[in-house]
Amino acid sequence: MKNILALVATLLLSSSLLGAPHPAKVADEQLAKKIEYLEENIKETRRDQLNYKIEKDLLKEAYTSSLTTLNLVITFGLAIAAFFGYQGLKDINKVKSDYQEELGQIRQLRQEIEISQREITEAQNKSAAELERLSEYNKTQDRRIQILEVQEKALNLLKTGNPIRALEYCAAGLDIEPDNILLLDIKRSALGKLHRYNDAKEIAEKICELDPSNIPAITNLLEYMLITNDIARYDALIDAKGAAVKTLNEGLNAAYLIALRHYVANEFAQVKQAVLEAITPLDETMSARLENWSFQELEWLLGHQSESNGKKILESFVGFLKGQKNKTTLALELDAIPTP
Repeated sequence: MKNILALVATLLLSSSLLGAPHPAKVADEQLAKKIEYLEENIKETRRDQLNYKIEKDLLKEAYTSSLTTLNLVITFGLAIAAFFGYQGLKDINKVKSDYQEELGQIRQLRQEIEISQREITEAQNKSAAELERLSEYNKTQDRRIQILEVQEKALNLLKTGNPIRALEYCAAGLDIEPDNILLLDIKRSALGKLHRYNDAKEIAEKICELDPSNIPAITNLLEYMLITNDIARYDALIDAKGAAVKTLNEGLNAAYLIALRHYVANEFAQVKQAVLEAITPLDETMSARLENWSFQELEWLLGHQSESNGKKILESFVGFLKGQKNKTTLALELDAIPTP
């Protein structure tokens, strides 16, 4: 069996050797094919290179053209941007300048408005102050008119013999103006007519406090002090104001008070001496020596005194002061009255 197999293998090998081509020839054919293949590849490669070069040139040309176009576009865009930027910057500067100018105008306008407001406020304050002043002035004028009306009415009532109604008007007026000297003086006179001499004395003191230089008011107060027998206070006041009282009516007011002071003290001899000293330097004129002096307080006092030489001397002196007799007549009457 093994022999058969060996024989078959030998036959097959021989058969293959007899029918196969020569090895060198085969190698040449293969080389020729490889060369042909390589040449084809080279041709194809060159063709590809050529196409690549063409494409590269085209791409380069296209790129260059695109780049140029892009540069132109960018340059144009930048130019436009620069133009509009310049215009925009110019506009911004102009806007800024306009803004600064308008801001300055606004500030100036604000200052003008503030000044106007201050002026308006000052004018309003001034107007308000003026209005208040006018209002106060009108009130003052109204009060003055009321006071004048009250003064006139009270004085007329006093002159027509109605002191009670005069006091009512004085009270109304003094409620408006408590320190009105004329109303106080009318009230003093009204109280005197009602023989309320202590009350009249208090009013006279208030008048003197309000007007310390009012010599007639001081003289009235001195008389009320004597009528009410307030001699100590009289002496103190006459010591302080006696020189001023002597300036009234050639010193006759002072002489009258001196005579009255001696009478109240029951010093009748001194009453006569005081009267003689007072009339010696005077002329023979028969006229009222003491104007605006009623002597009603003294007459009331003498009416409540018993008869005496001192009373007669004082009554005769009062008649002279009223203008009822001259100096000679008075001197004769004094001579006829025995010295107490």
